[in-house]
Amino acid sequence: MYDYIIVGGGSAGSVMANRLSARGTTKVLVCEAGQDTPPGQEPPEIRDSYSGTAYFDPRFHWTELKVTTQVVSHNNPHESRPPLRKYEQARVLGGGSSINGQMANRGAPTDFAEWVNRGAEGWGWDDVLPFFKKVERDLDFTDKWHGTDGRIPVRRIPPEHWTGYATAVAAACKQAGMTFLPDQNGEFVDGYFPVTHSNASEQRVSAAMGYLDAETRKRPNLTISTDTQVKALIMEGTRCVGVTAMVAGKETEFRANEVILSSGAIHSPAHLMRAGIGPVGHLRDMGIPVVVGLEGVGQRLMDHPSISLSSFIRRGNRTTTTRGGISSWASATPRACPAFPRATCSPR
Repeated sequence: MYDYIIVGGGSAGSVMANRLSARGTTKVLVCEAGQDTPPGQEPPEIRDSYSGTAYFDPRFHWTELKVTTQVVSHNNPHESRPPLRKYEQARVLGGGSSINGQMANRGAPTDFAEWVNRGAEGWGWDDVLPFFKKVERDLDFTDKWHGTDGRIPVRRIPPEHWTGYATAVAAACKQAGMTFLPDQNGEFVDGYFPVTHSNASEQRVSAAMGYLDAETRKRPNLTISTDTQVKALIMEGTRCVGVTAMVAGKETEFRANEVILSSGAIHSPAHLMRAGIGPVGHLRDMGIPVVVGLEGVGQRLMDHPSISLSSFIRRGNRTTTTRGGISSWASATPRACPAFPRATCSPR
């Protein structure tokens, strides 16, 4: 019997495990479907500053996960739905922070203001800023916007270490009238800047590396169970009292006073809907008895937009070398705000 079961040892789950087990009397279990990343023994693909190495490695993915995404078109609202496509979601301790682009991006203050205006009390910019600061150990800035003693180091590549290609992009931004911003996560104004990334000494620092380090793992009240795929939530009426999981291929049941879902935007709502918590009509269509009718579960999910630009780069301007001990894969980036794709999650 545990005090807390955390379903998913990703970016959020790693933090929750560290915080909840800090009190020695609290018994915590983390269930992670993917493999462990033991301190000092992390796969080199994950430690690599170049994120593409881990991002495209199927060992760290839910390889069978497919989604249908839809970009809302005001000009053609009746356009046909695109087909299912592969969706890269991490299946490894540390979750997305173990395979993503190591980008330490904060949301804009205006976005948080909109949340508050829509009723999300306690989610304004002034409310969340202390937690942004608590997470990070900024290696470049010590001002009012940044933390200096958090578990995740963040830094930027200074212009003198940019490649020729990045320098040319920055020059084009300047010629277009944009303002150079030394820090994208400081005062939020438009401009171009070196991206902030969660990386130190030329190595990725994932949430698992930062929060589930060797000292944290020594806590006798913390159990990290990897290769453990949660299959179902155990419900007693409207209360979740545990989970059923496959541990190294064997079905096992775990019980707890509280179950915390931190399985990402795809798997968390799917777990809820399989347990009968979600939109009533959809659950009935899927033949799932309704336990709690919550219309928002699994609906209107959004992923961040991205645009990939490819070009042939001369040898002297490529990012295969390291300058001054700092990898130059991250470069000058302008702020942009394209349309967001929308997706809907099903318990299937």
